[in-house]
Amino acid sequence: MKPRHASFTDKKDLFRAAIWRANQQASEDLKQRITADPEGGLPHRLWMHSMLAALANPLVAAQIRGQSDLFQGLMGTFDQKARSQLVGHADTYVTQLQQAGLIRTDLPVPALSDLIRRWLEPEQLPSDTTAGKQALGEWLEHFTTIEGQHE
Repeated sequence: MKPRHASFTDKKDLFRAAIWRANQQASEDLKQRITADPEGGLPHRLWMHSMLAALANPLVAAQIRGQSDLFQGLMGTFDQKARSQLVGHADTYVTQLQQAGLIRTDLPVPALSDLIRRWLEPEQLPSDTTAGKQALGEWLEHFTTIEGQHE
């Protein structure tokens, strides 16, 4: 039996195939990491294993790091349905986590899934990061103040 070779009409087709394959590889790696970890189903472990699996794959790592220059605008070659499949069904995932008691149920699913989408689609965010940096700085300052009160 001859090995099957994919044919690509242009570099965009090749790019899409490479992204899909990289995401499949990262997903398999993630499943293996979570299965091997006795605490793999807990949110902090899911997050850690997700990042490790993603960063172990150079193409997925570039997506997560928002290295859009690497892709030279090719992410836009995915239609919205394909982009949604790449990002996943965040609403379903969040609902499952809530039902399992792993995250709060008093927060609306769309708000939580929007956070997940924003982490996974950094190229869709505004380019001005000043507000995010300021918010983190204020939160860290508040954290430091609270920590200082308990010393």
